[in-house]
Amino acid sequence: MFRPIFRVNFLIRKNFTIRNSSLILSNRWIGTSSAIKWNKSNNEQQSKSYQHHATFATLFRDSPYCQLGLPEEKIVIGEIVQIVDDDIYIDFGFKFLAVCRRPKQNSVLYARGAKVKVRINDLELSDRFLGSTQDMTLLEADVTLLGLHSSPIKIATPSLRSGTT
Repeated sequence: MFRPIFRVNFLIRKNFTIRNSSLILSNRWIGTSSAIKWNKSNNEQQSKSYQHHATFATLFRDSPYCQLGLPEEKIVIGEIVQIVDDDIYIDFGFKFLAVCRRPKQNSVLYARGAKVKVRINDLELSDRFLGSTQDMTLLEADVTLLGLHSSPIKIATPSLRSGTT
């Protein structure tokens, strides 16, 4: 973490004298860049101690997972983990896999290990079925397949020969 230079000056005003954007420490001049380096190393030490004493709630709140917000209508990249007939099972990082139809166009590229773009509609398909008193889950997510991101299969394109008529 890097803090702006005015924060550096605020931190060191107690023990140092500041003259023309330079610092005096025991009759030795230190440039502003040295002060920035000093502040950066000091912040690294503070962040290490912060991680050591941070509570679970603080770590969880600051995690990138919680910064996502609501996942519905977000576009994410998933990986094809299973193919059954024309259905592809996509792992996109949440609790359940998603099941989508394999597209007719370039269907060969949608192989196991391929990365695909999907839009999340619902993280868990569950509903109360006829005559049931409890919700029942289908153990899958509802996503819309948007297209191929990358594929482990490369299709060879015919090369054009130059100079032939």
